[in-house]
Amino acid sequence: MLALEEVQEVAVVGIADEEWGQRVAAVVKQREGTAKLELQSLRTKLKSEMAAYKIPSVLKLVDSIERNAMGKVNKKMIVKKYWPDLE
Repeated sequence: MLALEEVQEVAVVGIADEEWGQRVAAVVKQREGTAKLELQSLRTKLKSEMAAYKIPSVLKLVDSIERNAMGKVNKKMIVKKYWPDLE
């Protein structure tokens, strides 16, 4: 995903799923100065660049990606913030 010009940052997390236990979700921060990114166009671009099984089933555009005090992506905080009912 980072190979796409419009994407500045990505964090991939697992979210709860009743059928499979977990499913793959990603939060995407758009690169400033690029055309507004729509989820459908992002999914279309990913399909042309990645194998279908590698594409997260859930995508969410965000303004920032949560990090801990050490600067690492805080996956627990991301899940809590964007999917609070699926913790």
